[in-house]
Amino acid sequence: MTRKRRCTAPTRSQKLQLEKEVHFYAASQTTRVSYPCGLQLLHFLNKQIEWRHPGGRREILFPDQTLKFVESGGSETTTIFSDGTVVHIAPNVRLQSDINK
Repeated sequence: MTRKRRCTAPTRSQKLQLEKEVHFYAASQTTRVSYPCGLQLLHFLNKQIEWRHPGGRREILFPDQTLKFVESGGSETTTIFSDGTVVHIAPNVRLQSDINK
């Protein structure tokens, strides 16, 4: 499963606005990077990384390499565990498969 995480590059006629804002929260030891396109990247103390997309979709990479995709509003969740197990949760549906078999 491939997901794209990118900001659309400005055209030549647009003003170049590639600056990003970086915030560090000392109490939680969390760094948040905000890009002009609305994408936010969070780095947590436990090595968890989270991408928050402008439409509300989130991608979370856990320290054990488990990857979780949460759709806008939490309506659907797909988790890919480091052993290859895929769990997809949707309203009233729960599917589990092992992509290694």
